[in-house]
Amino acid sequence: KAHDSDEFTQLTALAWLHDFVGLFGVQLVAYFDHLLDAVLPCLSHANLRMSQVAESMNKALLQLDTSGSSGSGSAGAAAGNSSAVVFDAIATIRVIKKHLEVCTKVVLPSSSPNTPRETAGNYPAGPRGDHDPYGHHGRGPAGVSANGRMLGLEANDIGGGGGGFGALSLSNSAGERTWLEALRWLSVLLERNHDEVLSMLDELLPLLFAATADGSETVVLKALEVEASIAKGMQEFQRLVAALLDRFRGDKGLQLLQSRGSLVIRRLCSLLGPEKVFTTVSHLLVREQDLPFASTMVQALNLILLTAPELKQPRNALKNVV
Repeated sequence: KAHDSDEFTQLTALAWLHDFVGLFGVQLVAYFDHLLDAVLPCLSHANLRMSQVAESMNKALLQLDTSGSSGSGSAGAAAGNSSAVVFDAIATIRVIKKHLEVCTKVVLPSSSPNTPRETAGNYPAGPRGDHDPYGHHGRGPAGVSANGRMLGLEANDIGGGGGGFGALSLSNSAGERTWLEALRWLSVLLERNHDEVLSMLDELLPLLFAATADGSETVVLKALEVEASIAKGMQEFQRLVAALLDRFRGDKGLQLLQSRGSLVIRRLCSLLGPEKVFTTVSHLLVREQDLPFASTMVQALNLILLTAPELKQPRNALKNVV
């Protein structure tokens, strides 16, 4: 009922779920994926009361301890032992993936206005009867445009004041709160269930890159944090960087490099270390067969190296060498 098209029924069901989580806590861990599936779309609901209840329930779910929720045993279950409750990490990751897909389809400029309604499932209906996944009735996808300059890297200063994202900022886009929390949950599961998340990396990486390309500044930074968490292992890091470089290929890739390239690379340098990032990218570009693409990337990296405050230390080291 938490996905019911009737708003009152949906709010009542969500309120009951909220109370159940407060009363029974870890005993509901076996149903965690269903609970999260009910909460995530409601976080961005146009009804303020709905979003408030969803926020409170989401905080309660974050506080549940799922780390020991595996195995079974009738004695433990009879005694109310939380370790007897099984937490299905894969099912929970699939729920997060589903909502990331919905958010991406809402924001991507190439999506048709009907795409979210066709794929979102039983979400609340708007006042005109149309099903909008996150309660922003009558809103179409937000457009994204490049700034038109060859590299345009100065437009992406992290924390800069004067509209560094300009037309790219989608801070009011439908479902942004849901988008942020889905990314946050992915980050949480990377800590609690690292291996399970990595087992679905092929499915998750395109969604993370889509958030990097099409989200608001807040969404981009959160997506980059998740990517950095994934890339802590060397194998995963090389895989991430190679996939990221592929996103900068072609005409659309050049637009992404112009609009978000500096932000992405600088933020990854902050999170993972500039030497690690630049060394890995350089090794990949040395083997690059597409020379025009390699040349464009080298130009972008040189500009970042010369100007970005996050790269002050390697810049000074290079000066000392010279």
